Amino acid sequence: MIRFRITAFIAGIFWASILSSPLLADPVLSIVPSTSTVSVGGTVTFDVNISDITNLSAYQFDINFDPAVVSAISTMEGSFLVSGGGFVPNLIDNVGGTVSVADTLIGPLSVSGTGTLAIITMSGLAAGTTTLDFANVIFLDPNFNLINPTLVGGSLTVSSTSVPEPPSFLLLLVGVSIVILLTVKKQVI
Repeated sequence: MIRFRITAFIAGIFWASILSSPLLADPVLSIVPSTSTVSVGGTVTFDVNISDITNLSAYQFDINFDPAVVSAISTMEGSFLVSGGGFVPNLIDNVGGTVSVADTLIGPLSVSGTGTLAIITMSGLAAGTTTLDFANVIFLDPNFNLINPTLVGGSLTVSSTSVPEPPSFLLLLVGVSIVILLTVKKQVI
């Protein structure tokens, strides 16, 4: 009987510990949408999102891109960490191809969950495709412990702009109309 009670007690503690603590997924830092297309001279905006993060107090990351294909125009703070702190916008290097973003909460504050960290706008310079890769990623909790998110970059394709050519039938119709008008005008004179 005592053996049964001890086994039941241990099993109860085991199941209580499993059921009382949520199964935590690894946080994911991602570019949304993961693939975008813009024409030469056009602009495109994408979000940098974090999902399933716990106790985020500060972060910093770079996004590398090909400066021959696109140029960065601006960075804005997303809605996830706006409760106070120091967002560092517009650290843009269009020669080296890097956008740097950083933000921190002041004091022993932290946030948990899923949301948008930054909004980045870029412009297409030349036809081609560039990857959007994360580098120098640092995420910290209030005790300065590192949080290691999974990184999911993206890509941006710039399509060349071309002047659309009118359909052949339309050109033929315009040509025939001009010939008819000139013939009718000649007969009137």
